[in-house]
Amino acid sequence: MKTSHWQGLQRSLPRPSRRYERLIGKLLEHDMLDVKRCEQHAIHHMVKHMASRQRGRCDAMYVTAEHFCCSYEKVRKAVY
Repeated sequence: MKTSHWQGLQRSLPRPSRRYERLIGKLLEHDMLDVKRCEQHAIHHMVKHMASRQRGRCDAMYVTAEHFCCSYEKVRKAVY
């Protein structure tokens, strides 16, 4: 399950370098990183980014919910 969460988060996070990917992978492997909090941060960041690009916040939350394959309610909780 951790692997599928990590793969989903990889698609939404910026890719500064492979070194950071390996570091995050190691932290996840040793349970030193909270996957739920990372997912909430990625959701919040995506909505904020889309809303700043002249897209309504509600529409941005709907698109983000589809991107992360989760409910609109989960996205709403991560944003507010």
